[in-house]
This record gives sequence, structure tokens and C-alpha cells, in this order.
Amino acid sequence: MSQRVINVKLSALDEDTDILSFHISEDDLPQINLNNATCQNDLKNVFTKLLQLAVEDDISLEFSIEDGYARGLYKDVCSEYIMDINRELREATEAIRRELSSQA
Repeated sequence: MSQRVINVKLSALDEDTDILSFHISEDDLPQINLNNATCQNDLKNVFTKLLQLAVEDDISLEFSIEDGYARGLYKDVCSEYIMDINRELREATEAIRRELSSQA
């Protein structure tokens, strides 16, 4: 298995729009509008994509914050959230790989 790092960046589109961007590939750059009502569902969809990738590679999310981003609450929440996603990815990946190997 190879290690694959996916960059995740918190930024502000404008005064009212906070974006969490996942750089999965050049063709797949999901951007989650954290101020939108669909945010939770959008995050679940990204997590599903990450799990699919994790079957093949070890996935690690690397969190960064855009220079000048000033909303402290989002910084803290997103940093904690990315740490949680990394932990959940490791745990889920181990379980999925064990199940796949037991079926082989």
C-alpha cells in the first residue's frame, strides 16, 4: 500500500462563505460550503470518496488554513474535524481490508 496525502484547506470565499476544499485529484476537488444547509451531506459524500480510495491506498488528510483567514471558531472546529476524519479513515480502512482479505 502506498501513502496518499490529500490536502484540505479552509478558506473564505467572502464575508459569509467559508469553504473546506479537499484536493483529492486534479479532476476531483470537492469544496464544502460550511455555511450551506447541505454541508453535512456534502461532507458525508467526501468521506465516502475517501473510503473508496482507502481500500487501495493509505489515506491521510493534511489540513491547512488560507493565509489571512480570521474566523477562529472555524479554524478550531475544522482542525479537530480533520483529525477525527483521519482517525475514522484508519479504523474503517482496517476493518474493510480485514473483511476483504477474509473473503479472499
